Amino acid sequence: MGFLIIAVSIFVGELFIKSALDRPWKKSGPKELFHGRVRVQTARNYGLVMNHLDENPELPAWISGIIFMISLIFYFPTLFRKKVGKARRLGAALLLGGAASNVYDRWRQGYVVDYLTVCWKKLKKIVFNLSDLCIFAGTFLLFITEFRNGKKGK
Repeated sequence: MGFLIIAVSIFVGELFIKSALDRPWKKSGPKELFHGRVRVQTARNYGLVMNHLDENPELPAWISGIIFMISLIFYFPTLFRKKVGKARRLGAALLLGGAASNVYDRWRQGYVVDYLTVCWKKLKKIVFNLSDLCIFAGTFLLFITEFRNGKKGK
């Protein structure tokens, strides 16, 4: 049950963060954090990763919705299986919570609110949100645990 709470907390937390940052009166410009290493600036992503397919906002909504449903079918039961290990359950929670937040945004308003930039080399051009980080970290954990489990079976 704890891993379901993590997924729901990511979803709800991102709803609050994104709605607070995506208001017209909050457009006061970027804010620097950690001595300029991180910038908070709101951007609306109408496409998929890095605005790909943004010319047709319905297509990214359908693609992300279908991928989320497939992920939900495969990984939601993992949240409750103790025998798969905590790292795999955490990976599933991070992936599902982050994906649910972004898919909800895309279906509700036609875009995803991105708001973080790491001011380092080529990363300066990428704006993302905490849901994206959760999706990345969750996918990484799921990959690592799958690889580790595959090695044990041989």
